[in-house]
Amino acid sequence: MQAIAAGMLAGFLNGLLGAGGGILAVALLSRSGLARKEAHATALALMLPLTVISLVVYQLHGNLPLKQVWPFLFPALLGALAGAWLLKKTPLLWVRLLFGLLVLYSAVRMLLQ
Repeated sequence: MQAIAAGMLAGFLNGLLGAGGGILAVALLSRSGLARKEAHATALALMLPLTVISLVVYQLHGNLPLKQVWPFLFPALLGALAGAWLLKKTPLLWVRLLFGLLVLYSAVRMLLQ
């Protein structure tokens, strides 16, 4: 039952905010006993179908300018490959620090805009 509620909340956050569901999923998966890197990988596997559903809904409502996607797609795929490869080689402390800094940066940016 707890997994169902957590999954619904992660999907809700992803659909409403476009982010946040993965953060929640990593925390809950870590708490359930997965190692941190396994929790990150599992959260990504969870977020893929949620992102596809959100993408379809945004497209149906006319909120997805596909012309702006194409210049970013290939570089983003290369970045994802590099990040996944680097995750295996990066100490957990550095991953936590980088992630924390990214969340702080995002929070400050959102508050100031």
